[in-house]
Amino acid sequence: DEQVRHYFGSGDKWGVSIDYCTQRKQLGTADAVKMVEDLVDGNFLVINGDIFVNQKDINSLTSRNENTLSVVEVEDTNDLGLIELREGRIVHIYEKVEKPPSYMANAGLYLFTPHIFDAISQTSKSPRGGV
Repeated sequence: DEQVRHYFGSGDKWGVSIDYCTQRKQLGTADAVKMVEDLVDGNFLVINGDIFVNQKDINSLTSRNENTLSVVEVEDTNDLGLIELREGRIVHIYEKVEKPPSYMANAGLYLFTPHIFDAISQTSKSPRGGV
């Protein structure tokens, strides 16, 4: 956490504004996204802290104007959020299941519109307590 903040700082070096928030208790990505509701007023990117992202992927996402979750095809599905797609749309997200329904995993790179906050508010908690 501190290394990331130290390296990226406020984002001025890259001509962007970076705000940070830390989940004290791990309750899922949606819970973390909900924490920034008062900090954003338009579309925004969410990038998991344990992935590397290239500029091409970011440009592809920021050209969209709808909630978007990036996926990646994987061979090893252990401990991953797996995505069931139908006609290019997500129909279900499976978290850490024994028998994978697909080999498409959540890549940890998202573009959200402010409408995501309404969707999160209407989402019930998982059996593990996350949203």
